[in-house]
Formats: sequence, C-alpha cells, structure tokens
Amino acid sequence: MIRTFLTGLAIAAFCGAQVSPESPLYLYAHFRDTDQAHLRFSYSPSATDWKDVNPRGSFSAQALRDPSIMYVPSIDPNAAGTFCFIVTPALGTLVQFFSSQDLVNFSTITTIDMGAMVPGAAVAWAPEWWHDPQDGNFYFFIAISTDPDGAASTTAQMTPWLVPFDPVAGAVTGAAVPVALSGTTQGRTFDFFPYFDGAQYHLLYVDQQPGGGGANVIQPIAWATSPNLEGPYTQQTCQGTDYFGLGTFQSEAPTIVRLGQSGCVRVVFDTWTVAADGARDYAPVYRDSCLSGGGLFSQTSLVDGPDRLVISASEHGTIIPLTDNSVAAIVYAAAGLAQGPPAGTRSGSF
Repeated sequence: MIRTFLTGLAIAAFCGAQVSPESPLYLYAHFRDTDQAHLRFSYSPSATDWKDVNPRGSFSAQALRDPSIMYVPSIDPNAAGTFCFIVTPALGTLVQFFSSQDLVNFSTITTIDMGAMVPGAAVAWAPEWWHDPQDGNFYFFIAISTDPDGAASTTAQMTPWLVPFDPVAGAVTGAAVPVALSGTTQGRTFDFFPYFDGAQYHLLYVDQQPGGGGANVIQPIAWATSPNLEGPYTQQTCQGTDYFGLGTFQSEAPTIVRLGQSGCVRVVFDTWTVAADGARDYAPVYRDSCLSGGGLFSQTSLVDGPDRLVISASEHGTIIPLTDNSVAAIVYAAAGLAQGPPAGTRSGSF
C-alpha cells in the first residue's frame, strides 16, 4: 500500500501553505452524471474555486453515484487515518462501502443490502455519512422506497432511514430505523444531508412535489429540524417555495460544510437545466448560512449567493474540511500522482 506523509515544513514546501481548523483544505468527493463509473475528488482552500485531484477520476467501478466521504482518524496517533466512502451503485437496494488511506489505492468494495434490513425495501438511494457528536457513533442516512418504481416515479413514497455503521470494521452494527419526518409533501423526499449546530439537528433534502414530471419535475430543497437524531423532524419550508433563493425548482443533492471555525456553513446544491435532447445539464451552486444573521438556515441567516462553484464538472457529492497538515498532504500528493497510476488502481484491502 502506498502511503505518503508530509508534515510540518514539508507540507509548507509542497503546497505553499499549512492548514488549521481556522483555515482548512476542503475536499469534495463527487461523480459526473455523464460518467457514473468514476469517483472524482476536487480540493480547494476556499470551498469556492476547485481543482481536480485526478481529471480522469481516482477510482472506478460499475457505477459510483451519490458518493459520501468521511475521514476517520486512527486511534493510534502514529498511524494513518482512513477516508471512507459510501455510494449508490445502481437502482435497487444495494449500497457500497470502500476506503482509502492515500486517495490513490482503494480497498475492495463491501456491498450492503438494504433490502435485507428494511422490510419491503425496493429502492435505496443516496447514502450519507453521519458521525454523531452526541453519542460518538457512526451512521448513514439513506432514502428508502418500497415501490419498485421509487427511483423513477414522482409519486412513489421515499422516506429517510438511519443505519448504524462501523467504518473501521466496514460493517452495519445495528438495526436500521425509520426517521420520522413531517413535511409539506410527506412522502417523496430523498438526498438527505444532516447537520448538528450544537443545539438541534437539521436535515436538508429534496422535496419532490406534485405538478411536474420527467426532466421538469418540481424539486426544491427543503429543511427540517429536530432535537433528536432519529427525529421526529419537522419541515420548516413550505410547498411551492424556493426557500434558498436558488432561482429554480430543479435542484438536488444538498451538502453542508462548516467554513473554518466561523459561525457560517456553506450549502452546495445541484441545479439543472434541461437540454434539447431532454437530458439534464447539472451545475453546482452554493449559498452560505451564518449564525450571526439568526438561526442556522433561517431566511435572515442566508448570505453570499446563490453563486456557482468554480469547478470543471461535478454532481452529487460531499465536502469535508481537512484541518491536519499530514491529511491535507495526502490530497496534494494524490494530485501530484494523478498522471501516474491509472484511475481505479487498487492495492488490496486494509
């Protein structure tokens, strides 16, 4: 297994700057709708202007949709931590987990069948990591439908579930539980992204609404809150409202990242337009929410945007802040090696 460590002055010489909790390096894991077979990474010190780690993609498989990334430090301070990934591989009830310590070599894929965990599950969509600061445990949120057409229909119910998962062991550690969510559409919700502000839990998600179909489906982003991780969550946005001011009801896949140590978070959304051939052309945009303007995600807290990310191409991903120099160095080293090993190179599991 290849492992590159650059610390202290070494990383400063390598990339010209050091990272810290106040000034992280942001890492974005995503895919392209026109190329579902490659997991891609982009990095940025600003969370606005992004550079590819490997323009060809860093890992390949049959399909790697809706990737979620999480970095898990080792309990041994002298050992490497692990980047963990969970993705939607295809229609159906399967999700896939894999990991890497250097963003060049990846473990073998572990397949998780939500159909064996959720009675009647026919579709499992867009798993999203969560490390809970309250109990210290790891989970993933996922949208489940019992309708075989749940991924295609605009009426099939899709609802959130919470799954306890140990990323070190690469295994589910308990029963999946349904997450209670009351909302304006009450049934067609997916792409769940959680956040905890120190006082309450937030869920941002797609709130697909009646009145449209196909490429023109009506899909604003919704927001709900709860005092508990498992809910019940109460939707704070109204049907037919462009709450985040994106200027469109064609949006998906919200992801949230805290900006340094500030009281602001950046929400990145996918928006799309419909091409002449009926296909969707995606473009990621962002909007910031700052506690100084009121409660997180409240209307008065929304600032800076919506604006487009400066990025070559991306859809449906997750952003994490890297605050340790040795971890940030892995990203820069992987980018430096991008023209070396072919995309999707594996060196076994670990």
